[in-house]
Amino acid sequence: MVTETTPNKLTRKLTPDICSKIDEMIKENPKSLSDIGGELKISGQTVLNYLNASFQNGEYKKRRIEFNQRKKLEKQYKSSSATEGQVRVVSALKVRLYELAQEEGFAYEKAIACSFSQQFKDYSLDSLIGLYRKYAEASESGMNLLWEELGRGLDIHPITVAKMLNEAGLDVRAEEESFALQKTFQYVQKKRFNKYPYDTLISLFEKYKEIKDRGDRKSLKELTEGSGLMFTVVGRILDYVSLEPFYPSKTIHKTPAEKMQAIQRGFNIDMSGSDIAYFIGLPRHVVSQNFLAIGNRTGIKRRMINNYINFGHEKKLTLRLQSQIYKAFDADFTRNEISQLLDTKLEFVNYAIMQRYVLEPKIIGDLRILFSDNSISRPYIGN
Repeated sequence: MVTETTPNKLTRKLTPDICSKIDEMIKENPKSLSDIGGELKISGQTVLNYLNASFQNGEYKKRRIEFNQRKKLEKQYKSSSATEGQVRVVSALKVRLYELAQEEGFAYEKAIACSFSQQFKDYSLDSLIGLYRKYAEASESGMNLLWEELGRGLDIHPITVAKMLNEAGLDVRAEEESFALQKTFQYVQKKRFNKYPYDTLISLFEKYKEIKDRGDRKSLKELTEGSGLMFTVVGRILDYVSLEPFYPSKTIHKTPAEKMQAIQRGFNIDMSGSDIAYFIGLPRHVVSQNFLAIGNRTGIKRRMINNYINFGHEKKLTLRLQSQIYKAFDADFTRNEISQLLDTKLEFVNYAIMQRYVLEPKIIGDLRILFSDNSISRPYIGN
């Protein structure tokens, strides 16, 4: 669809055959610009230039929105009784609503788009419009309102404000927020399913910064006071946002020479490098690098597969996790407490405990080899 208004520069780059292919590819179930460009051996920007020059970009955007909405709805209704026709009707209504919102301006457009997201379904359209209107007005006047200021009077939490801005493709300006808010937002964005209240996470990171600024060498256990979180859970949260705990989490205190010897003994054990690193208290990369220097563990890795209990596509029940479950269980934690403590599914905990008589001997045997100590009688190290 190269018209007379198409720039000469563009027509020199694209042959009529390529232009025809682009026209065809944007009709039904249109792909992204980069995907279209990839198939035609041109850049996505070149495709966009062509669509603008041939006055097709507006229509392409509408089709693309409808296609993406239909995909979301098909996934949502996959297990329901909704027919394909019903899915298309709902999709078309949403697209029309989005078009009408575009005519009303920036705040309405962003609010409608945000309202389509399942995670924001409980917020009123008035609140969403108010949020994006505040953002637009502040941007136009050269002001940078903080998340708390944007959500004030709209009953929207500062972290939710950040997520809504991010959902709309806007600059969240995280660098202007406090350390605690930055880290909380970073955590909830990386963690697909966050089960901790935002205010709990904010308080945790505030306390972390306060202790670090004072130069105190406090433990994770002291950091958790008043948070309602287990110290192991706090350690995982800190690790998720690349923060170091205030003490080295090493279970076994051996000299470097002894640990190097343990690595050598562990080379031929049917145990993963990450599990071995956990038991001897070293970073995983240290163990992996030493294994590479020793030789090839391909055959051992094949045998290690039998040591993992798979739960579909879920996390594997590794030797490390089994050991942690048994240690917590012997310390009189309940199964639910263990699940929270280790941030793992209750299903894993129940299975490990029920099958302990089968799984435990393997761990004990490997630990005896790893530490060259036949007196080891428990599937974990320490009391």
